[in-house]
Amino acid sequence: MTVLFLTFGLIAVAELGDKTQFLAVALAARYSWKAVLGGIIFAVFILMGIAVLFGNYILSLLPDFVLKIIAGGLFLFFGVYSLLEKGKKEESVKNRLSPFWATFVTFFLSELGDKTQLLAMALSAEYKSPILVWLGASLAMILVDGVAVFLGNRLGKLIPVRTLSYVAGGLFLVFGVLTLLSIFFPVLSF
Repeated sequence: MTVLFLTFGLIAVAELGDKTQFLAVALAARYSWKAVLGGIIFAVFILMGIAVLFGNYILSLLPDFVLKIIAGGLFLFFGVYSLLEKGKKEESVKNRLSPFWATFVTFFLSELGDKTQLLAMALSAEYKSPILVWLGASLAMILVDGVAVFLGNRLGKLIPVRTLSYVAGGLFLVFGVLTLLSIFFPVLSF
């Protein structure tokens, strides 16, 4: 059980202030908190499963710059989408873009190869307890990002949808540009 609690604590601290927390806030402010949290939970279980089972092998298949291009491109896409949307409610976009899948794909690609996933890989390799590491890492990510979803949902009720779209769009664009620039300037990785 020590491995479970150690993993939980380390991953929770590593996830604090991460870009995916801001992503969770932005998405939960615009969409149903259930869809956003569901997309995050699904992505987290798969990401941490990849970390503890396949580790370095999976990440070695795709060069880091390819992952960054995909993640950066998605951030830019969602940034432009947020800025161009006319403040419509979630119901009006359900046929064009599912909040669950938008959250899943963006969160998954943003976390793929991120510090929390790499930490889970290292802990799994060190302690040879993939199930406990997977469980501890997943629960930590869900808790920390779940708090962000809660805050985003509350902000969505207090701030006009159009304002949130501008803020979310701006954040997505910033994260997209920083992710793409980090290919050439590793110091910009976050």
